[in-house]
Formats: sequence, structure tokens, C-alpha cells
Amino acid sequence: MSDKIFLDSNILIYCFDCNDSRKQNIAQNIVNSLVDSESGQISTQSLQEFFNAATKIKMYKRKCHECCRILFSRFSSALQ
Repeated sequence: MSDKIFLDSNILIYCFDCNDSRKQNIAQNIVNSLVDSESGQISTQSLQEFFNAATKIKMYKRKCHECCRILFSRFSSALQ
């Protein structure tokens, strides 16, 4: 059994935050690495926090919904 790495909502938010390209690149690399290794885990709470924060930084709700759907499909749920 391989260990799972919990994906925090802050990492998700930094993936879309264009105000700090260094943090954005680091966050995107983390997410890509977790997808590639299939070792990431995400909670419903993290998705909710991401959605709330992303809509406050002017990300369209439709895009947020799509991102949450993709993230949930790519990472195992902490509820499983």
C-alpha cells in the first residue's frame, strides 16, 4: 500500500493565482506530480475552500465547478 499525500486548498488556489508566478509554478508542479504518481488525496472541504477562494479572485464559477470536478476525478477522496 502506498501512502497518500493530502492536497491542501492553498496549493489549489496558487495554481490559478497569476499574481505570484513563482508560487503558481511550484503549486502546478506539486499537483502534476501528485497526478502522475497517483498519490494525491483531496477532501470535500479542500474543494469547497478552493471554490470559495477562487470565486473571490474573480475566477468564474463555471470554471471553478469544472476544476473541482476534474480534481475530484484525479485524486482519491479522503472520504474513501
